[in-house]
Amino acid sequence: MTTCLVVGAHGRTGSRVVDELVQAGHAVTGLVRRGEHVADLHDAGAHGIVLDLATSSTDDLQRAVDEVEAVVYTAGSSSGATAETVTQIDGAAIIRTVDAAVLAGAERFVLVSAHRADEDFGGDHVVRLLRAKRAADAHLRATALAWTIIRPDALTEGRPTGRVRLGTTVPQGALPRADLARLIRLALEAPPPPCGSSSNSPAGRRRSRSPSTRSDTADHHHAPSHPHRASSTSAGNRIDHLR
Repeated sequence: MTTCLVVGAHGRTGSRVVDELVQAGHAVTGLVRRGEHVADLHDAGAHGIVLDLATSSTDDLQRAVDEVEAVVYTAGSSSGATAETVTQIDGAAIIRTVDAAVLAGAERFVLVSAHRADEDFGGDHVVRLLRAKRAADAHLRATALAWTIIRPDALTEGRPTGRVRLGTTVPQGALPRADLARLIRLALEAPPPPCGSSSNSPAGRRRSRSPSTRSDTADHHHAPSHPHRASSTSAGNRIDHLR
């Protein structure tokens, strides 16, 4: 059992992550913006903390992270969000949460980022979002946490497929949120590789390819290789079965 804090726990992705982790027997606390959402977390078998990411300090977040082993950040700004909200929720708040996790002594951090976050494309809103995500991703990579960064493209409410594609780059596509939630659970549950193991490690950093769908990529540091899953190779990307 892992003690986990899910940031953005009442969102469409975060709520599925809470359910997935609780059903797997993990101890889950959800961080939400509104007090009325705490009851929903209790109904799901989780605890709740009320905190506004846009205005919370690193100290506030450290108190929320205190005594948990893993943090999952699923929060994100809406499509109509202001520039300031995007900069905060998709950038600065992630950085503060990462810093809080380090200060609190957490072990793992799973971050839901954005597909093609290393590029600038689209209109002003999209570019602002991508740059915020990019800065947050880089900040997490620079820590000693066991981190996983997942970069999905379009997230859907569709039925889970139980299949994901691994790769540092993959074509655009769609990913059911239920599959993303399962992927996050597997990332938290799998043990880190033995000291000294590595794969795809530019500039000496240890990274391994990790599960993604046709629409996403993922990076790991001290992250799971998921040897328990069947896989096949296609066009340089593995297709794994979620179990």
